Amino acid sequence: MAAAIALPGDAVASNFRVSPVTLTLPANRPIGSLTITNGEDVPVSIRVSAFRWTQVDGKDVYTPTDDLIASPPIFTAATRAPQLVRIGVRHRLPNAAYRVMLQEIPGPATANGVRIAVKL
Repeated sequence: MAAAIALPGDAVASNFRVSPVTLTLPANRPIGSLTITNGEDVPVSIRVSAFRWTQVDGKDVYTPTDDLIASPPIFTAATRAPQLVRIGVRHRLPNAAYRVMLQEIPGPATANGVRIAVKL
């Protein structure tokens, strides 16, 4: 009986893919796009955030920025369907590097476990 009590409940995480993984926006084309594909049997809500990426003493530092704009910034990806997200440069800084984070907006926890939000 003790072993049955020690077993954790189910953990559930979303399944979405992003393509391309690396996006380069040259000066003559300041807008690019990402395709997010939801591999779940239910819709998944996702928030898009932009960060300036620098390194200090060999460690990554992510600073929120408005240098980039994402459209749409928050969306619900339909079941097993692609969603196009456009990324554009608002303010171009020389030699700047950025990270675009896609974070699941978690739904309610399941009755027998927890829900884990995916962040890419």
